[in-house]
Amino acid sequence: MELMNNWMGEGLLSEGIDEKLGEAKEVPEELKDASLLESIAYENREEVVKMHPIVWDMVIKLEKENPRFFIKPGRRIEKFAWEDLYQNVERVSLMSNNLKELPSLSNAFKFRRLSTLLLQGNLLDIQLDRDFFNTFPNLKTLDLSDTLVRLEPESLSCLKHLTVLLLRNCIHLTCLSSLSELLELIILDVSDCPIEELPSLSELKELMVLDVSGCPIGEFPHGINHLTKLVRLNLSRTQVRNFPSAWIKDVQKFRYLIALEVTFPSLHLYNSYTASSHWRQLRSFKFCVGGFYKGKLQNNSLAFIKEFPDDQNCLLENTSELQLMSFDNVTHLTIPKLSNLKVLDVSYCTSLRHLFPVSVIYNLENLEEIVVAHCENLVTLIEKDNRSTDFPSILVTLFNLPQLLFMYNGDVETWSMEEFGIWNCPQLQKFPTCLWVYDEQNLVDPPNLKAIRGDDSWLENLKRNSDPSVPFLEKTLIKEPPPEELTSRSEMVVATSEMATGS
Repeated sequence: MELMNNWMGEGLLSEGIDEKLGEAKEVPEELKDASLLESIAYENREEVVKMHPIVWDMVIKLEKENPRFFIKPGRRIEKFAWEDLYQNVERVSLMSNNLKELPSLSNAFKFRRLSTLLLQGNLLDIQLDRDFFNTFPNLKTLDLSDTLVRLEPESLSCLKHLTVLLLRNCIHLTCLSSLSELLELIILDVSDCPIEELPSLSELKELMVLDVSGCPIGEFPHGINHLTKLVRLNLSRTQVRNFPSAWIKDVQKFRYLIALEVTFPSLHLYNSYTASSHWRQLRSFKFCVGGFYKGKLQNNSLAFIKEFPDDQNCLLENTSELQLMSFDNVTHLTIPKLSNLKVLDVSYCTSLRHLFPVSVIYNLENLEEIVVAHCENLVTLIEKDNRSTDFPSILVTLFNLPQLLFMYNGDVETWSMEEFGIWNCPQLQKFPTCLWVYDEQNLVDPPNLKAIRGDDSWLENLKRNSDPSVPFLEKTLIKEPPPEELTSRSEMVVATSEMATGS
């Protein structure tokens, strides 16, 4: 995603929006097929790539031979001089160094050909003014993310050709002055900055990517309805409690929009949006309803906080992650057919006695993981009914369930379980019996179960009940602390009622 943003800002993709979107999807795959890029990891289900080492060596060689590039990322550089750069330099990368300040610049000193300036990931604790930016009159891409910079009022207005402005997680950036002069801006990202009020965005007619997630803005950003070229819009984790009455109609005008992240302050607003069917044009969505969740959500996720829709059809059919938090009036869940659902995560549902009946499993044919935490009255994870009981392989994580007795309170024929995570479930009475088979009355270790991670509070109770599976469970158990995401979850959920009141 970040790679595509930079390419768009540099004008390396086609002019038309549809063509840009096509190339943004196809070009990385072609580069990987040609071994020019390598896939190295996934962060939050998004791919991370790097240059092939041979290609990187070639880039470094070109950088040494060609004064148009100054590429020094991750070198622990603490100081540099502008005089080290040729005045016809076009691209500068000093990202992920140890820079605390930037050298002073003469007013007569200009880098007229500089188009890219990457300073993200430094310790820069400085205030940048108009004179600084005047030095780079043709700058197109500016990245100051993860720094301590502050911007003087109107300091950016001289960057008439700026197309990409990245200010992610600038924790000292409390205000953003007028952007009305940045008419060529394509990408604006101020996520996780302590900005409480945004300037009008109505003049940014070319804007394709807007991310204000995590900003404590109390009012809906003015002028978004004019941004008809938007491709990606992120309005999550803000303090906005009141959306404009015309917002549902406005968002339907964004015919190029393929990725949308929104915190819906109320179930009513969410229902109104889903009724519009606009979500069907999206390739990716992350919706929080009734508040917001500070943790990571994967693409195509829904998180409901304190409110759950009575109309189950409001659960979007291509949802891959469903999070349900802080319900106090639900004793069991009824979930419709969600063929794409991979993760079900339930926490702080104090009235929940049974997660769901076994028949629900057949509505979730691609389910890979169940997480249940902090449900103090949960007795049974999956409740028996009159359906057959062949369970798929599902990763089950259970945390802080003091009343849990059964994962399943019936007999099951198959459950190809490979891994459990169990912490603070001291009343657990037995594991699903299908995990073990008897060979001439002798218990045989389950072939699929690879690991149980957690504490041994639940195992002690099985010992007291003389459960024959205890020897195997003891040797399979890997004692380790619970994931921090589970232990600190109460700090990561913010209901609408707890959000600051907009001015």
